[in-house]
Amino acid sequence: PFFYIEFFSILYVSLPVIVFGFNDQDVCRYDSAHTPRLYTAGIRRIFYTHSGFMRWMAESVYVAALTVFLPPLCFGWGSALALSSTRSGDPDWSALSFTAMSTLTLTLNLRLAIEVHSWTVLELLSYSLMGCALLLSLVLFSFCPPQLWVPQGWWGPFNSAVLRIWSQPAFWLCLVLSISLSLAP
Repeated sequence: PFFYIEFFSILYVSLPVIVFGFNDQDVCRYDSAHTPRLYTAGIRRIFYTHSGFMRWMAESVYVAALTVFLPPLCFGWGSALALSSTRSGDPDWSALSFTAMSTLTLTLNLRLAIEVHSWTVLELLSYSLMGCALLLSLVLFSFCPPQLWVPQGWWGPFNSAVLRIWSQPAFWLCLVLSISLSLAP
């Protein structure tokens, strides 16, 4: 499981953030070098404030709460009205984890994409790679046989999980709800 967590952190979330930070530039290099008054707003902390930082932190806790609590709510954890469940009435953890991973990845990158003011080929490439990597990893975890380095009990519930999850209305409800609710603040 630790490989998957590291893979998630490195590939899905950091690549668009790195590209965004690398290319985020309001003025060209020549203007920034010859116009020192452009730095006055940064020195006076006009755009960055502690209250703005606390708002960002509150938004991240809000998105984390949506990611944690919305999939079990949509899939009907312990409910007789579940849109998707196993024989015991509770959804399996592969459905919850795939749904949470998909919603978190798409939400984070969509929120970052809204912040991008000037799109270049590099931004388009990084977001396209993130989407392809998400789709590819979901399919690989769903259809590849268990590997020797991964315990069978951990890999087993993921077999054909994509076909099960994507055919259920609970997945699409959770995806639409979490993305739309996370864009609310």
